[in-house]
Amino acid sequence: MTTQPSPRPPSRRVGLRILISAVLVVLAGVIFVIFYVVQQTQKDTIPLGAPSGELAYTSNEGGWNIYALGTDGVPRLLTADGDEETPGGKHDYFASWSFEGDMLNFLT
Repeated sequence: MTTQPSPRPPSRRVGLRILISAVLVVLAGVIFVIFYVVQQTQKDTIPLGAPSGELAYTSNEGGWNIYALGTDGVPRLLTADGDEETPGGKHDYFASWSFEGDMLNFLT
């Protein structure tokens, strides 16, 4: 008569494999959350200027007008509504580029 070997209890290796698998799942979740947060913060950035690199500013040389300074360093007059000496002359202030960077916002 032959005797059947008794079933072996789970070994330490099985427990170690389960522990390693659980740690890897948690680590993958943490990495996913970090990348998700980084992607969300990058999507919420606001453009700070025109895509062409122009800088818009206000100057009072002969009147309060808006100029654009190109990457070549040459200022370009964008508004010319009057000067300081003209009664009721218009003045333009607070130039800023639109979010798309294709239009200029300002107060007059």
